[in-house]
Amino acid sequence: MKCNNILILACLLIACNAATTDDSSTVDSENSPQETKDRTVLVDKVPELAEMVTSVDNLRLREKPGSDGKEVMRLPERSVVTPTGNVTDLKQTVSLRGFSYDEPWIEVKVDEKIMGWLYAGAIDLQPNTSKLADRLFEARCKRFFGKTATRLTTYRNSFDQIQNAQDLKDVYEAGMAIGSDASQAFDRRCRTAEISGDIDLLWVKAAFPGYSITTGPEHETMTFLININQFIEKAKQTPEKDDDAAFRFLKEIHGNFSLLLSFREWFEMTSQFGGVSKLGSGLHSKFLDQIEKLHEENNLFFEGFISDECNFLVQDIVSNTTGYQRGKDAVLAEIEKIKAKDYKILTIEQKTSIDKRISQFSDLAVNKIFVNEKVGIQ
Repeated sequence: MKCNNILILACLLIACNAATTDDSSTVDSENSPQETKDRTVLVDKVPELAEMVTSVDNLRLREKPGSDGKEVMRLPERSVVTPTGNVTDLKQTVSLRGFSYDEPWIEVKVDEKIMGWLYAGAIDLQPNTSKLADRLFEARCKRFFGKTATRLTTYRNSFDQIQNAQDLKDVYEAGMAIGSDASQAFDRRCRTAEISGDIDLLWVKAAFPGYSITTGPEHETMTFLININQFIEKAKQTPEKDDDAAFRFLKEIHGNFSLLLSFREWFEMTSQFGGVSKLGSGLHSKFLDQIEKLHEENNLFFEGFISDECNFLVQDIVSNTTGYQRGKDAVLAEIEKIKAKDYKILTIEQKTSIDKRISQFSDLAVNKIFVNEKVGIQ
């Protein structure tokens, strides 16, 4: 028995160190490939199984399941295969592009003459394509998102079933509610991943529609950004116009992507921890005009992210901790312009704070107001 174990280990080491890269052969499972072989269970047998696409280049198609199965051929990335419906009941932990998957092997057809087994972790799984794909997809989500996976499934189903502006509003708010938890769960699972090169996890985009994954410096952290363009496209598919106007407004403030709406056009980030206000450039007045118009139109989204953006904008004007890019005259002129317009969207407390801010400009030093912070100015 001891000799057999040494022989198996030697075979694995040879496979892992082959000259040609094969992500599917990097195994760190407690399950021996021998345990996977010949143990299969039929989980999906319908007349037509949806095709699947590989996500790893130079992927080995094997005669039998397990990384010790005889190699039939190698498949390039984005190869299209058709599953037969057979899948192993045992899973194997495999490292692919630095991410640790724990998935079974599936039997596939490459064409009418070629058939074999592929590691499921090397498949770009997409939900709602077949029963087999759904089962594998949900299991993968549970591994990478933990308890948040159930909430993501509910969110994803609602996203796919949006029919009107109210549906879109509800889904957007649901995504915002779980975005931070999803980021933390995924980051915890992948924190120790030895990631190299670009990250192209298409299945993750399918798991959390309306969001895109990004990484920090040197892939230290992974976070989900709101993909505002996807919500704009969803808005185009509804009969109402409120959602179109609301998400165009959101894009103008945040751009195509936003880290849970934390970066805004009227503020210049100078570091990870802060930046300076662009007050005096006309942006604050411009966005307040747009918010006032959306309010007058009774936009469905006003009591939500539109009013939130208004509050953030006013806070940028009156905050005692914010410096300004422009000079005193430009900043003060825009604040006085905002006061003169007497916006209906502003509360009495906000208007009072603006009056107080204007009075503070009489003595910049005493009130610790910093102007001419030249970051970003030509």
